[in-house]
Amino acid sequence: MKLILLFMFSFLKAGQLPVKVDFNHGGGLLKLEDQNFLYCWPGGESEADQSVKMWCSHSSDFKKWSEPSRKFHSQYLSVGSEKENKSLGNVVLHQDSQKRIWMFYGVIESSGILCKSWTCGRVDYRVSYDNGETWSEGVRLDDKKGSLPRNKVFVIEEDLIALPLYFEREDQGYLKIIDLSKSTPEKLKSSERILFPAKNVYQPSIDLFKDQFFALFRDTSLRKRSKLFVADYSFMKKIFHASLETQDNVQLFNVPGVTHAKTSELPNPRSALDTIVDNDKLFVFYNHSFKNRSRLSVACTKKLDGTFSWMYDIENSEDDKDIEWAYPYVIKDESFAYMIYSKDKSELHSRKVSLKKLHQNCQKALND
Repeated sequence: MKLILLFMFSFLKAGQLPVKVDFNHGGGLLKLEDQNFLYCWPGGESEADQSVKMWCSHSSDFKKWSEPSRKFHSQYLSVGSEKENKSLGNVVLHQDSQKRIWMFYGVIESSGILCKSWTCGRVDYRVSYDNGETWSEGVRLDDKKGSLPRNKVFVIEEDLIALPLYFEREDQGYLKIIDLSKSTPEKLKSSERILFPAKNVYQPSIDLFKDQFFALFRDTSLRKRSKLFVADYSFMKKIFHASLETQDNVQLFNVPGVTHAKTSELPNPRSALDTIVDNDKLFVFYNHSFKNRSRLSVACTKKLDGTFSWMYDIENSEDDKDIEWAYPYVIKDESFAYMIYSKDKSELHSRKVSLKKLHQNCQKALND
């Protein structure tokens, strides 16, 4: 298999990342200060397997990617953990004002035959000082069973971030506020958990839109529609700062003025999604289906009322519904949106689209 993969490198389409193993999925994307791109992802023989290692690749144009380099393996003892890890999962990347790159990622802790999947997830982090070439040792961020990351951070202010997380076991989304200015590779200055007022949800994608803080969730219920949480940002910002001064979890279920997340119009076949905000529009990258992941699409809205307009399909394999396009990770700069997603949890594809084109397609969809 390795020989086949190496042979395939020379036949990759523009925008397809070279890979060295069968399973490749759930990576994190970052545009570095030097304007190059970094993508890191877990890859191995199969998902949640002991063979999974962390891989990283760089690109200067978001079309051609460097041959992936292996950064670290699954079996290690995290600082702050009592048991060795068994496998690696979802990755989130962020670069701070000191040019340090923080990697937050999921692990499966080795807990015997009864705990082989993501229900035994935990969250670790590492730091790189050289644009992702080398990484510090793994340190435990959240040791509660089933905790995992998925989507990119929200920057509250310089070096103060909100990291979206979730519990695989409990169908619950939450945040941790992290002060990177007071953090080192050995120890983070982080809050306890800020729990969203929503059930049957995973993997919140969070951002600020028109003075409103929102979280859009992957649904785990039978309704198969994404759920949307919205709250006044000035109010939430106070909660973010206050959370760093308490040793208790913050239950947004019980906070006056905060309402429960509501079901949106957006289909969700229990699959990950991502969002970006640009000017007066919110764009969502998701699987437009109630049944499968054969369509990877983009939708938009101009208001946070749960209504979304489908724009177009990024990928469509409805003629072969066994093909899955999944786990889009999307970032943007002043001109473009950049996304990487997987095909059948094996191939990795990168694509960029101009924000101008996204706005034009959104306006057309809103007018139809």
